[in-house]
This record gives sequence, structure tokens and C-alpha cells, in this order.
Amino acid sequence: MPGLSQLEGKYISAPIYDAIFDVTSNWLNRSSVGTAYKYMILAPKAMSQIAKTILSPITHVRNFISAGAFAAANGAIFPSFGDIQTLAPKFLGGQGVFKQAYDLTAKRIMGTMTKADDALYKRLLSVGVTDTQIQANESKRLIKDVFSNPAETESKVMRGLLNVPEKAKKIYGKVQDAYVGEDDFWKIVSWNLERNRYEGLANKIGINKDNYLKVLAEDSNRGRYFRKMTPRLEYASQSYDNFLDEIAGNLVRNNVPNYGYVGRTAKH
Repeated sequence: MPGLSQLEGKYISAPIYDAIFDVTSNWLNRSSVGTAYKYMILAPKAMSQIAKTILSPITHVRNFISAGAFAAANGAIFPSFGDIQTLAPKFLGGQGVFKQAYDLTAKRIMGTMTKADDALYKRLLSVGVTDTQIQANESKRLIKDVFSNPAETESKVMRGLLNVPEKAKKIYGKVQDAYVGEDDFWKIVSWNLERNRYEGLANKIGINKDNYLKVLAEDSNRGRYFRKMTPRLEYASQSYDNFLDEIAGNLVRNNVPNYGYVGRTAKH
């Protein structure tokens, strides 16, 4: 059966997709109804949501605990022997996953990440593990919609709102990063657990860096299974590390709340 259009099966990066298909800001900026909706509905909603989440100390605690519940359900609370090796500190012969998660979250907030930390963080971004906290990203989207009209932001009132003292902006940025980091911390732990498990599984069934591409291409149970586990096949095919990263990333993306999988209607 032929495809519905010549675009079927093709993809573009998310920023370009948003620029092409995002008609929300056009409607908000080009009609009096849209303008009223922005300042009577979206703006108060954004301020209320920020106050109840990012600026609330109690919500920060709840955010960290609730995110930890997903890691616990994933085996962090009752680890098997292999998971103990992953979770245990390095001085006990483990991989020190909690220390790694701290390095990629707390150090990022403080701006003290090393080049190795930065490289690992980029790997996690590539497979959609980090920076996917729902409430923080929803707040960013709301603010973007409210201040989406360049003509309006040039007005005296909007300039006054936007010219918040730099110190206040930095403090808010750090608090927002902390809110995202609380979520990222446990996602990094879960990602490491899943990656360790599937690396062990791959070794047991004879999959390694020399033959994993052949396995992905073969018409067998294991070939079909690992193709299903690596939906971003182009990325997974670049290296064996990418292959394992994508398997673990796919599991975390689909088993832990993820803003990237929130529907466009819900985002707006």
C-alpha cells in the first residue's frame, strides 16, 4: 500500500517542526481574542503554576521523592546482585551511580561540571533522559506563549516586566534548574540500571560491538526484539555504546513521566 504522502517516514528536528507547525502563537498574536486569552488566562496560569511548583520548597521535596519512587519501582530499592554493583559506591567495587547522578545534577546547577560530566550529560540528552520534567517544561511553554509577540514585548509595560534585575533572573534560573535536576537525578539512576542490565543480557546471548548491527538487521526473535527496543535506530546504529544508551533511554522515556510525550493539545 503506498504511503499517504511523500513526507511519510521522514523526520525533521523538533525546533524546525515547531517553527513550521506551531500555529498557536500566530492565533494568540493576531487576534484580540488571542491577546485577551494570553493575558487573562495564560499569564495568570503561568504565574500560579510557577508559584506552586518551582518556587515552592515543599513541592521541591515532593518532586524529589515522587521521582525517586519510579527509580525504586525500577529496582533501585530491592536491587539484584548486578544492580548492587551498579548502585554501590566505587570504593565498594560498584559504579557509583548515585555519585554520577549528583555530578550531572547538583554540579550542573552550581556550574562546576567537568568535561567528562558534560559529555555524559549530552549523551543523556541525546536519548531523551534528562531535561524532560513535565511541570518545568510546561511553565517554560506558557511563558513562551505569553511573550511570543515581539511588538507587544516592546511596549513600556512589557519592558518593565521583562527587565527584572539580573540577580533575580539568576536566582530563578537556579531554582528552576534544581526542580529539573531533582527529576533528572532519579532518571539518571534508572538509566544506569537499565543500561547495566541490558549490557549483561547482551553479553549472555552473544551480542557485542562486532555483531550488534547484524543482530539488528536479522529476521529473528532477538532481532525483532532489539529493533523494538531501539526506536531511534539511526542513533543506535552509530556505535555499540549508542545502542545500549538508546535501549536504556527508551525504557526511561516510556516508564517515567516525560514532557516530550505530552500531547500538543495538553502543552497549549
